[in-house]
Amino acid sequence: MTFPQWNSGCDLTGNGLRLSKVGTLHIVLHRPIEGKIKTCTVLKSPTGKWWVMFSCENVPEMSLPANPISVGIDVGIKTFSTLSDGTVIENPKFFKQSAKRLAQKQRKLELQQKGSKERIKTKQIVSKIHERIAFQRSNFAHQESRKIVNQYGRIFVEDITVNDMNSHRCLNRSIRDVAWSQFFSLLSYKAESAGREFRKVNPAYTSQTCSSCGHRQKMPLSERTYSCPCCGMEKDRDHNASLNILRLGLESRS
Repeated sequence: MTFPQWNSGCDLTGNGLRLSKVGTLHIVLHRPIEGKIKTCTVLKSPTGKWWVMFSCENVPEMSLPANPISVGIDVGIKTFSTLSDGTVIENPKFFKQSAKRLAQKQRKLELQQKGSKERIKTKQIVSKIHERIAFQRSNFAHQESRKIVNQYGRIFVEDITVNDMNSHRCLNRSIRDVAWSQFFSLLSYKAESAGREFRKVNPAYTSQTCSSCGHRQKMPLSERTYSCPCCGMEKDRDHNASLNILRLGLESRS
């Protein structure tokens, strides 16, 4: 439920949240409130946990010092992302780590009688596994996006439509596991709040074009090294793509 106006049916009292017709509930603030609270939303997760979200206005900006360093970021499945300076962020594959246990619990759930106590208990376990995976992805995306925003002043990424890529029958599970959309969203708002530049560029042919001389050739997904027959350059295909993303990003500024 959402209270659209603060102090009208909801209010903070020390470590408690007062809700109209509910009473005062003990809450744990994971960080101090910044700015002026505008709305309050209370929700319950499938695992039975209660959360309160405050929407605030007049939040002070936390700009970082100016930074002239630019970076292009190529996201992938084998590695989570490759930066144009050669930095590689490994793919943690959170879903794969929990896939075996999740499959076991889901099979058990299918065999149990609907409405039974055991089915309700198993369903709760399945929800907790999904919730843990979601928390791991979110925490990972927050940490990596913060590192990038702190280190680089101009950030360029691919303008990709993840929903269209999810239609790929062989890769859709891996694509959902890396959660590129979440990562880009966090990068965007963190960069904006820090006074950094964030741009999306057209990803067309970034993997097929030589970042050194501009030669273009077909690159099947199985080929992990870009070998240019014109200039002789050899680079990891993701690193080569990130350099092309950086070039396109810098060109879009002019």
